[in-house]
Amino acid sequence: MKHDLVVIPVLAWGGGMGAAILIGAVAGLWPALRAARMSPIQALWSM
Repeated sequence: MKHDLVVIPVLAWGGGMGAAILIGAVAGLWPALRAARMSPIQALWSM
């Protein structure tokens, strides 16, 4: 039985990790920054 190795280029691996970190940061920061501009009551009410 022959096993072939899967080779992932370093550039593709790094680009995928970078994109995941960037998307995660934007997804976390965007709502937090919007809520920071509101009063606490408005922020809780808009959930």
